[in-house]
Amino acid sequence: MLEFIKKINSVIASSKNFSEIGDAISDIISEKIHAHWMSICIPEGEFLKVKAASSKIPSYFKEDEKVPLKGTATEHVIKTKAVLYEEDLLKEQKFYTAKYHIASGIRSMLKNSFDN
Repeated sequence: MLEFIKKINSVIASSKNFSEIGDAISDIISEKIHAHWMSICIPEGEFLKVKAASSKIPSYFKEDEKVPLKGTATEHVIKTKAVLYEEDLLKEQKFYTAKYHIASGIRSMLKNSFDN
């Protein structure tokens, strides 16, 4: 696990932009778990700015796009400061963004917030 964290830290420290970070972290995570899509989003007031969208499938969300924060899983994670796992989006959709993920073929989501 320590080696896994070292790889991610190294990517963050040496990368020039969010897209490069997103693609590299996606590759690292894919070595451990089956992952087709990941994004790096930055809260900006009432919006989320998508800074990176690394995807092996068509992605609804595009880089530099702003989406409303209210009603998203990211808003929930920021408020609760807890990891959120949505096991099957086809069975239960808690957030409005689920319809976009389902349309892209994504069935489960893992959300985390890195906060100081």
